[in-house]
Amino acid sequence: MDLPRGLPPRLYVDDEVFAAERERIFGGSWLPVCRTEDVARPGDYVAREVGGEPVVVAQRATVGSPRSPACVATATWSC
Repeated sequence: MDLPRGLPPRLYVDDEVFAAERERIFGGSWLPVCRTEDVARPGDYVAREVGGEPVVVAQRATVGSPRSPACVATATWSC
């Protein structure tokens, strides 16, 4: 009796496969970066890397909605 086999081992360590998976998983969706409480006061900010891209979320000088002040869209990422 033949048992089903798993994926080929190279798929777990190949850089091109990883890049393609990262694009498919993170590239077309909005992703959480932080909680509102993390940037609750004017001047608060959070800097993180999400899906291999640097992201900064900052609270405005006057209290309002947190925003990403230098949001630049690329072919694979949107803001």
